[in-house]
Amino acid sequence: SVLASSEFLTRQTARPTVVALYDNVLHRTATDGEVDYWTNQLLNGLSREVVVTAFHQSVEGLGHLVTEAYGSILERLPADVERDYWVAQIGLGTTELGVSQTFFLSAEYQALYSSDEAFISSLYTKILNRDADSAGLQAWVAALESGVTRQTAVATFLSTAEYRAQVITDIYTEFLGRSPVAVETAYWSANLPTNGTMAATLRTAVLASDEYFRTATVHTVVAHDLSNETYVAALYNDILQRPATPEEVAGYSALLGTGVSRFNVTSQIWNSPERASLVANDLY
Repeated sequence: SVLASSEFLTRQTARPTVVALYDNVLHRTATDGEVDYWTNQLLNGLSREVVVTAFHQSVEGLGHLVTEAYGSILERLPADVERDYWVAQIGLGTTELGVSQTFFLSAEYQALYSSDEAFISSLYTKILNRDADSAGLQAWVAALESGVTRQTAVATFLSTAEYRAQVITDIYTEFLGRSPVAVETAYWSANLPTNGTMAATLRTAVLASDEYFRTATVHTVVAHDLSNETYVAALYNDILQRPATPEEVAGYSALLGTGVSRFNVTSQIWNSPERASLVANDLY
């Protein structure tokens, strides 16, 4: 039906989704002009995939990815010239995975984790997001001592099913606010590319999904850790396109104070007769 279509969902949620993309991907508040521009692009038929890719593959978006890689791998912030260099390299075809491999094999990283045991332990922590198990640690240290290169170790860790599952979990958590269920992890593990563009491909799919568009308002306001009153006011502005009355703010804030979830309150406003009336006006 029309009401269940992705096209209809895009039309109804374009503006709050654009706001969320600036917040979630570029980590800043959009100007009114930026929101208007991208909202109009969506309403005029530019595909979700093209729009979200424009965000996370922009110079600004890639700058954040590079900064995050410096922080998580080299444990420091990049200088502007370093950040700009790697953004340019990604623009020329270097993948995010390629950047990570370079950082892990850099002289700077080797100085941080000079011994074989420290190096392998760091790969478990930084790539697989867990402590090394004793058997795995011992096996890898023995392999390095017997002549296996650190380059081979890094490449192996980054090609494991465990790492792919970790990337999937990280992206779902960051943009959908939840962990993937087993069937989702299995699907993406089997279908994501293995050429180093895995994270970028999944990021596009998740950001362009019905679920992200449907819950963009929720994730945007939750991300700012707003008070219940400000949260309710934001929902009225974004969903019902009007300011909430003091009584409405007080009523829903009191409900949230009893333990009712923000998702539940958002669903109530989203499914309200007032919003249905707005939808009807848009359709006719």
